[in-house]
Amino acid sequence: GYHFGRDYDEMRSDKHILTKLHAIPVKNISVSTHLVELFESKFGRKSEYIPNGIDHRIFSFTDFNNREKSILFVGNPFHPLKGFSFLAMAVKRIQKSPFKIDKLKLNIVMGYNPDNKDEVVKQLSEELDCLVDIKVKLESRKVAELMNNSSVVVCTSWYEGFSLPLVEGMACGTPVITTYNLGAQSFCKNEINSFNVDYGDIDSLAQNIIDIIYQTNDLGKLITNAYRTSLQYSEHKSVIQFINTMENLLNKEFDKQNKKLLADEYNYGELESINSTIINKTPKVSIVIPVYNQLDYTKQCLESLANTVNEIVELIIVDNASSDGTYEYLSNYSNEKVNFVLIRNEENQGFPKAVNRGIEETKGQYVLIANNDIIFNGNWLERMIEVAESDGKIGLVGPISNEVSGLQRDENAVYNSIEEMKKYAESIIDKNKNQILNFPRLAFLCTLIKREVINKIGGLDERFSPGNYEDDDYCLRAQLAGYKAVIAKDVFIHHFGSKSFKADGNQAYKNRLETNREIFSSKWGGTPEDIWLKNKSVNQRQYIFPINKKSFVKYFERTKVHIADNELELAEKSIYDAVINFDNANSIITYTELLNLAGNISLANNNLENAAQYFETELTEDSNSSSACLGLGQVLLLSDQPEQAKVMLEWAVRYDNNNVHAAKFLAEINSKLGHNVDHMSMVE
Repeated sequence: GYHFGRDYDEMRSDKHILTKLHAIPVKNISVSTHLVELFESKFGRKSEYIPNGIDHRIFSFTDFNNREKSILFVGNPFHPLKGFSFLAMAVKRIQKSPFKIDKLKLNIVMGYNPDNKDEVVKQLSEELDCLVDIKVKLESRKVAELMNNSSVVVCTSWYEGFSLPLVEGMACGTPVITTYNLGAQSFCKNEINSFNVDYGDIDSLAQNIIDIIYQTNDLGKLITNAYRTSLQYSEHKSVIQFINTMENLLNKEFDKQNKKLLADEYNYGELESINSTIINKTPKVSIVIPVYNQLDYTKQCLESLANTVNEIVELIIVDNASSDGTYEYLSNYSNEKVNFVLIRNEENQGFPKAVNRGIEETKGQYVLIANNDIIFNGNWLERMIEVAESDGKIGLVGPISNEVSGLQRDENAVYNSIEEMKKYAESIIDKNKNQILNFPRLAFLCTLIKREVINKIGGLDERFSPGNYEDDDYCLRAQLAGYKAVIAKDVFIHHFGSKSFKADGNQAYKNRLETNREIFSSKWGGTPEDIWLKNKSVNQRQYIFPINKKSFVKYFERTKVHIADNELELAEKSIYDAVINFDNANSIITYTELLNLAGNISLANNNLENAAQYFETELTEDSNSSSACLGLGQVLLLSDQPEQAKVMLEWAVRYDNNNVHAAKFLAEINSKLGHNVDHMSMVE
């Protein structure tokens, strides 16, 4: 019944005659769990469930790299139910933005050949500023070929009972974006195996398309999860369920030999073996440990880790330029319990930067951030994962410890040796069994974070380098993004206590604490105590701090965040890093556009020397750049050089007579110098 109506609300509303028909008490079969739930909730009817199935011999996994920059839309774009206008608005917004995608292609696959197809293709190509192709009545293999070569499959429907093309895209290793349309929600999990958006949220849809096509985030885990989802909808599983359902409906058992023949016909080898050959098996947990000297503590930490994990973990250690033999020791470290990665910084970059560098290398479903001066106890990791998985809203899990702030501190933790500590830990694990404490503020001495949280809010804010209060900041950002932080009271971690931070002396440590407390308060409008104990409202800010293995993408995304938060000094620092790390292959903006943006940020900060350098470099790259001349004109004007500014602004107008900003500034200078507003001193 949801296929009928003239607008969104009418289509999603009940229709009297169809409601009556669906309420007739006969047996029915549904192809999605959504429909099963729908018939039960609306009509009180129990459905038999036979999932849609796809042929993995046709819709087969291919590498995501080297795809053409294309979007695939499967469905009738003329039917309002499919929401094509939503996709069109998002594409139009992308192509009119600085993130315009060169040679973007939009493929539309539909079931009939419209009379005005050529006219529609021409009109859409012009309106959307991309190549549009409408393909009709394609057989499955042709659809699969398109999916294997597409960057993304997009479903913008107002309603779907299931949405089979999304599963087909998942099987092909193609990222998918879908609206929350009920049917797709039965298998599409946002930022786990797909990207989900609200219908009409053009910004989110456009951003997801940009992120996928430019690969601004690591899509490996999402594509892996999506492929595994597709395995749940294999033809073989559908056939088995079909046989079982028909036996149940007819109350009759079929011939076993024929059942086996039918099942075998659709069993295309073990699809799980495909899964294991095309997907790199990765550990469930990635552990990131920054280190700076203190080798003895690091050795104890690693020994306790190997003794307490029951499955292989990914261990990433970031050495912050240690000088006590730490790097040499770790260079030769190996253990069968860990997949070990060692990263070396040439200078001590502090805790937040080192952690972010480590997170960028992680592959696990969970990321654990840990200090190097801790000792793990018992089944700590399994318990922390169990707590995390007990509630979808839990994003971070922390332990209790002898040396930590807040409610994580165990005041009764008194012992005189490591052996005594281990016995105490055992007693605490038993005493506090299954106890969880909701608390918004966790210290990052040993904190488990779900991958979806990192995907949503990024890494630690590096303004807190070399360290302290970055964990408070991260917990607050996670809370603003909709996640809870909890303490697992039956996980006890021994902490020697900020050994690296206190290496420069207690007074330096106290000074750093006070400095970062002020930074936190300036950013959010209050201290952690003000926010979490006194319920003080926080400043409105972006909660993401972008991290990315691609340096240019990382710094450019950070620049966007800082601009959105009106943090122009931080934006100037990050865009400088973006400029020096510019990479044409991964660019989401041209080099000249980047230089112009950098110049304007420096201009806004009244850093005229830097602004001039950026604009001059832009003019060197493009000698006819009106925007560069405009920028230099503004620099000269602010430097009290009106005559020279007038010359540059005249060139800006000559290179582009539609540059209204240049014309405005030129008119103002002409008035100041006693000329007519349209006076031009230069001869053609």
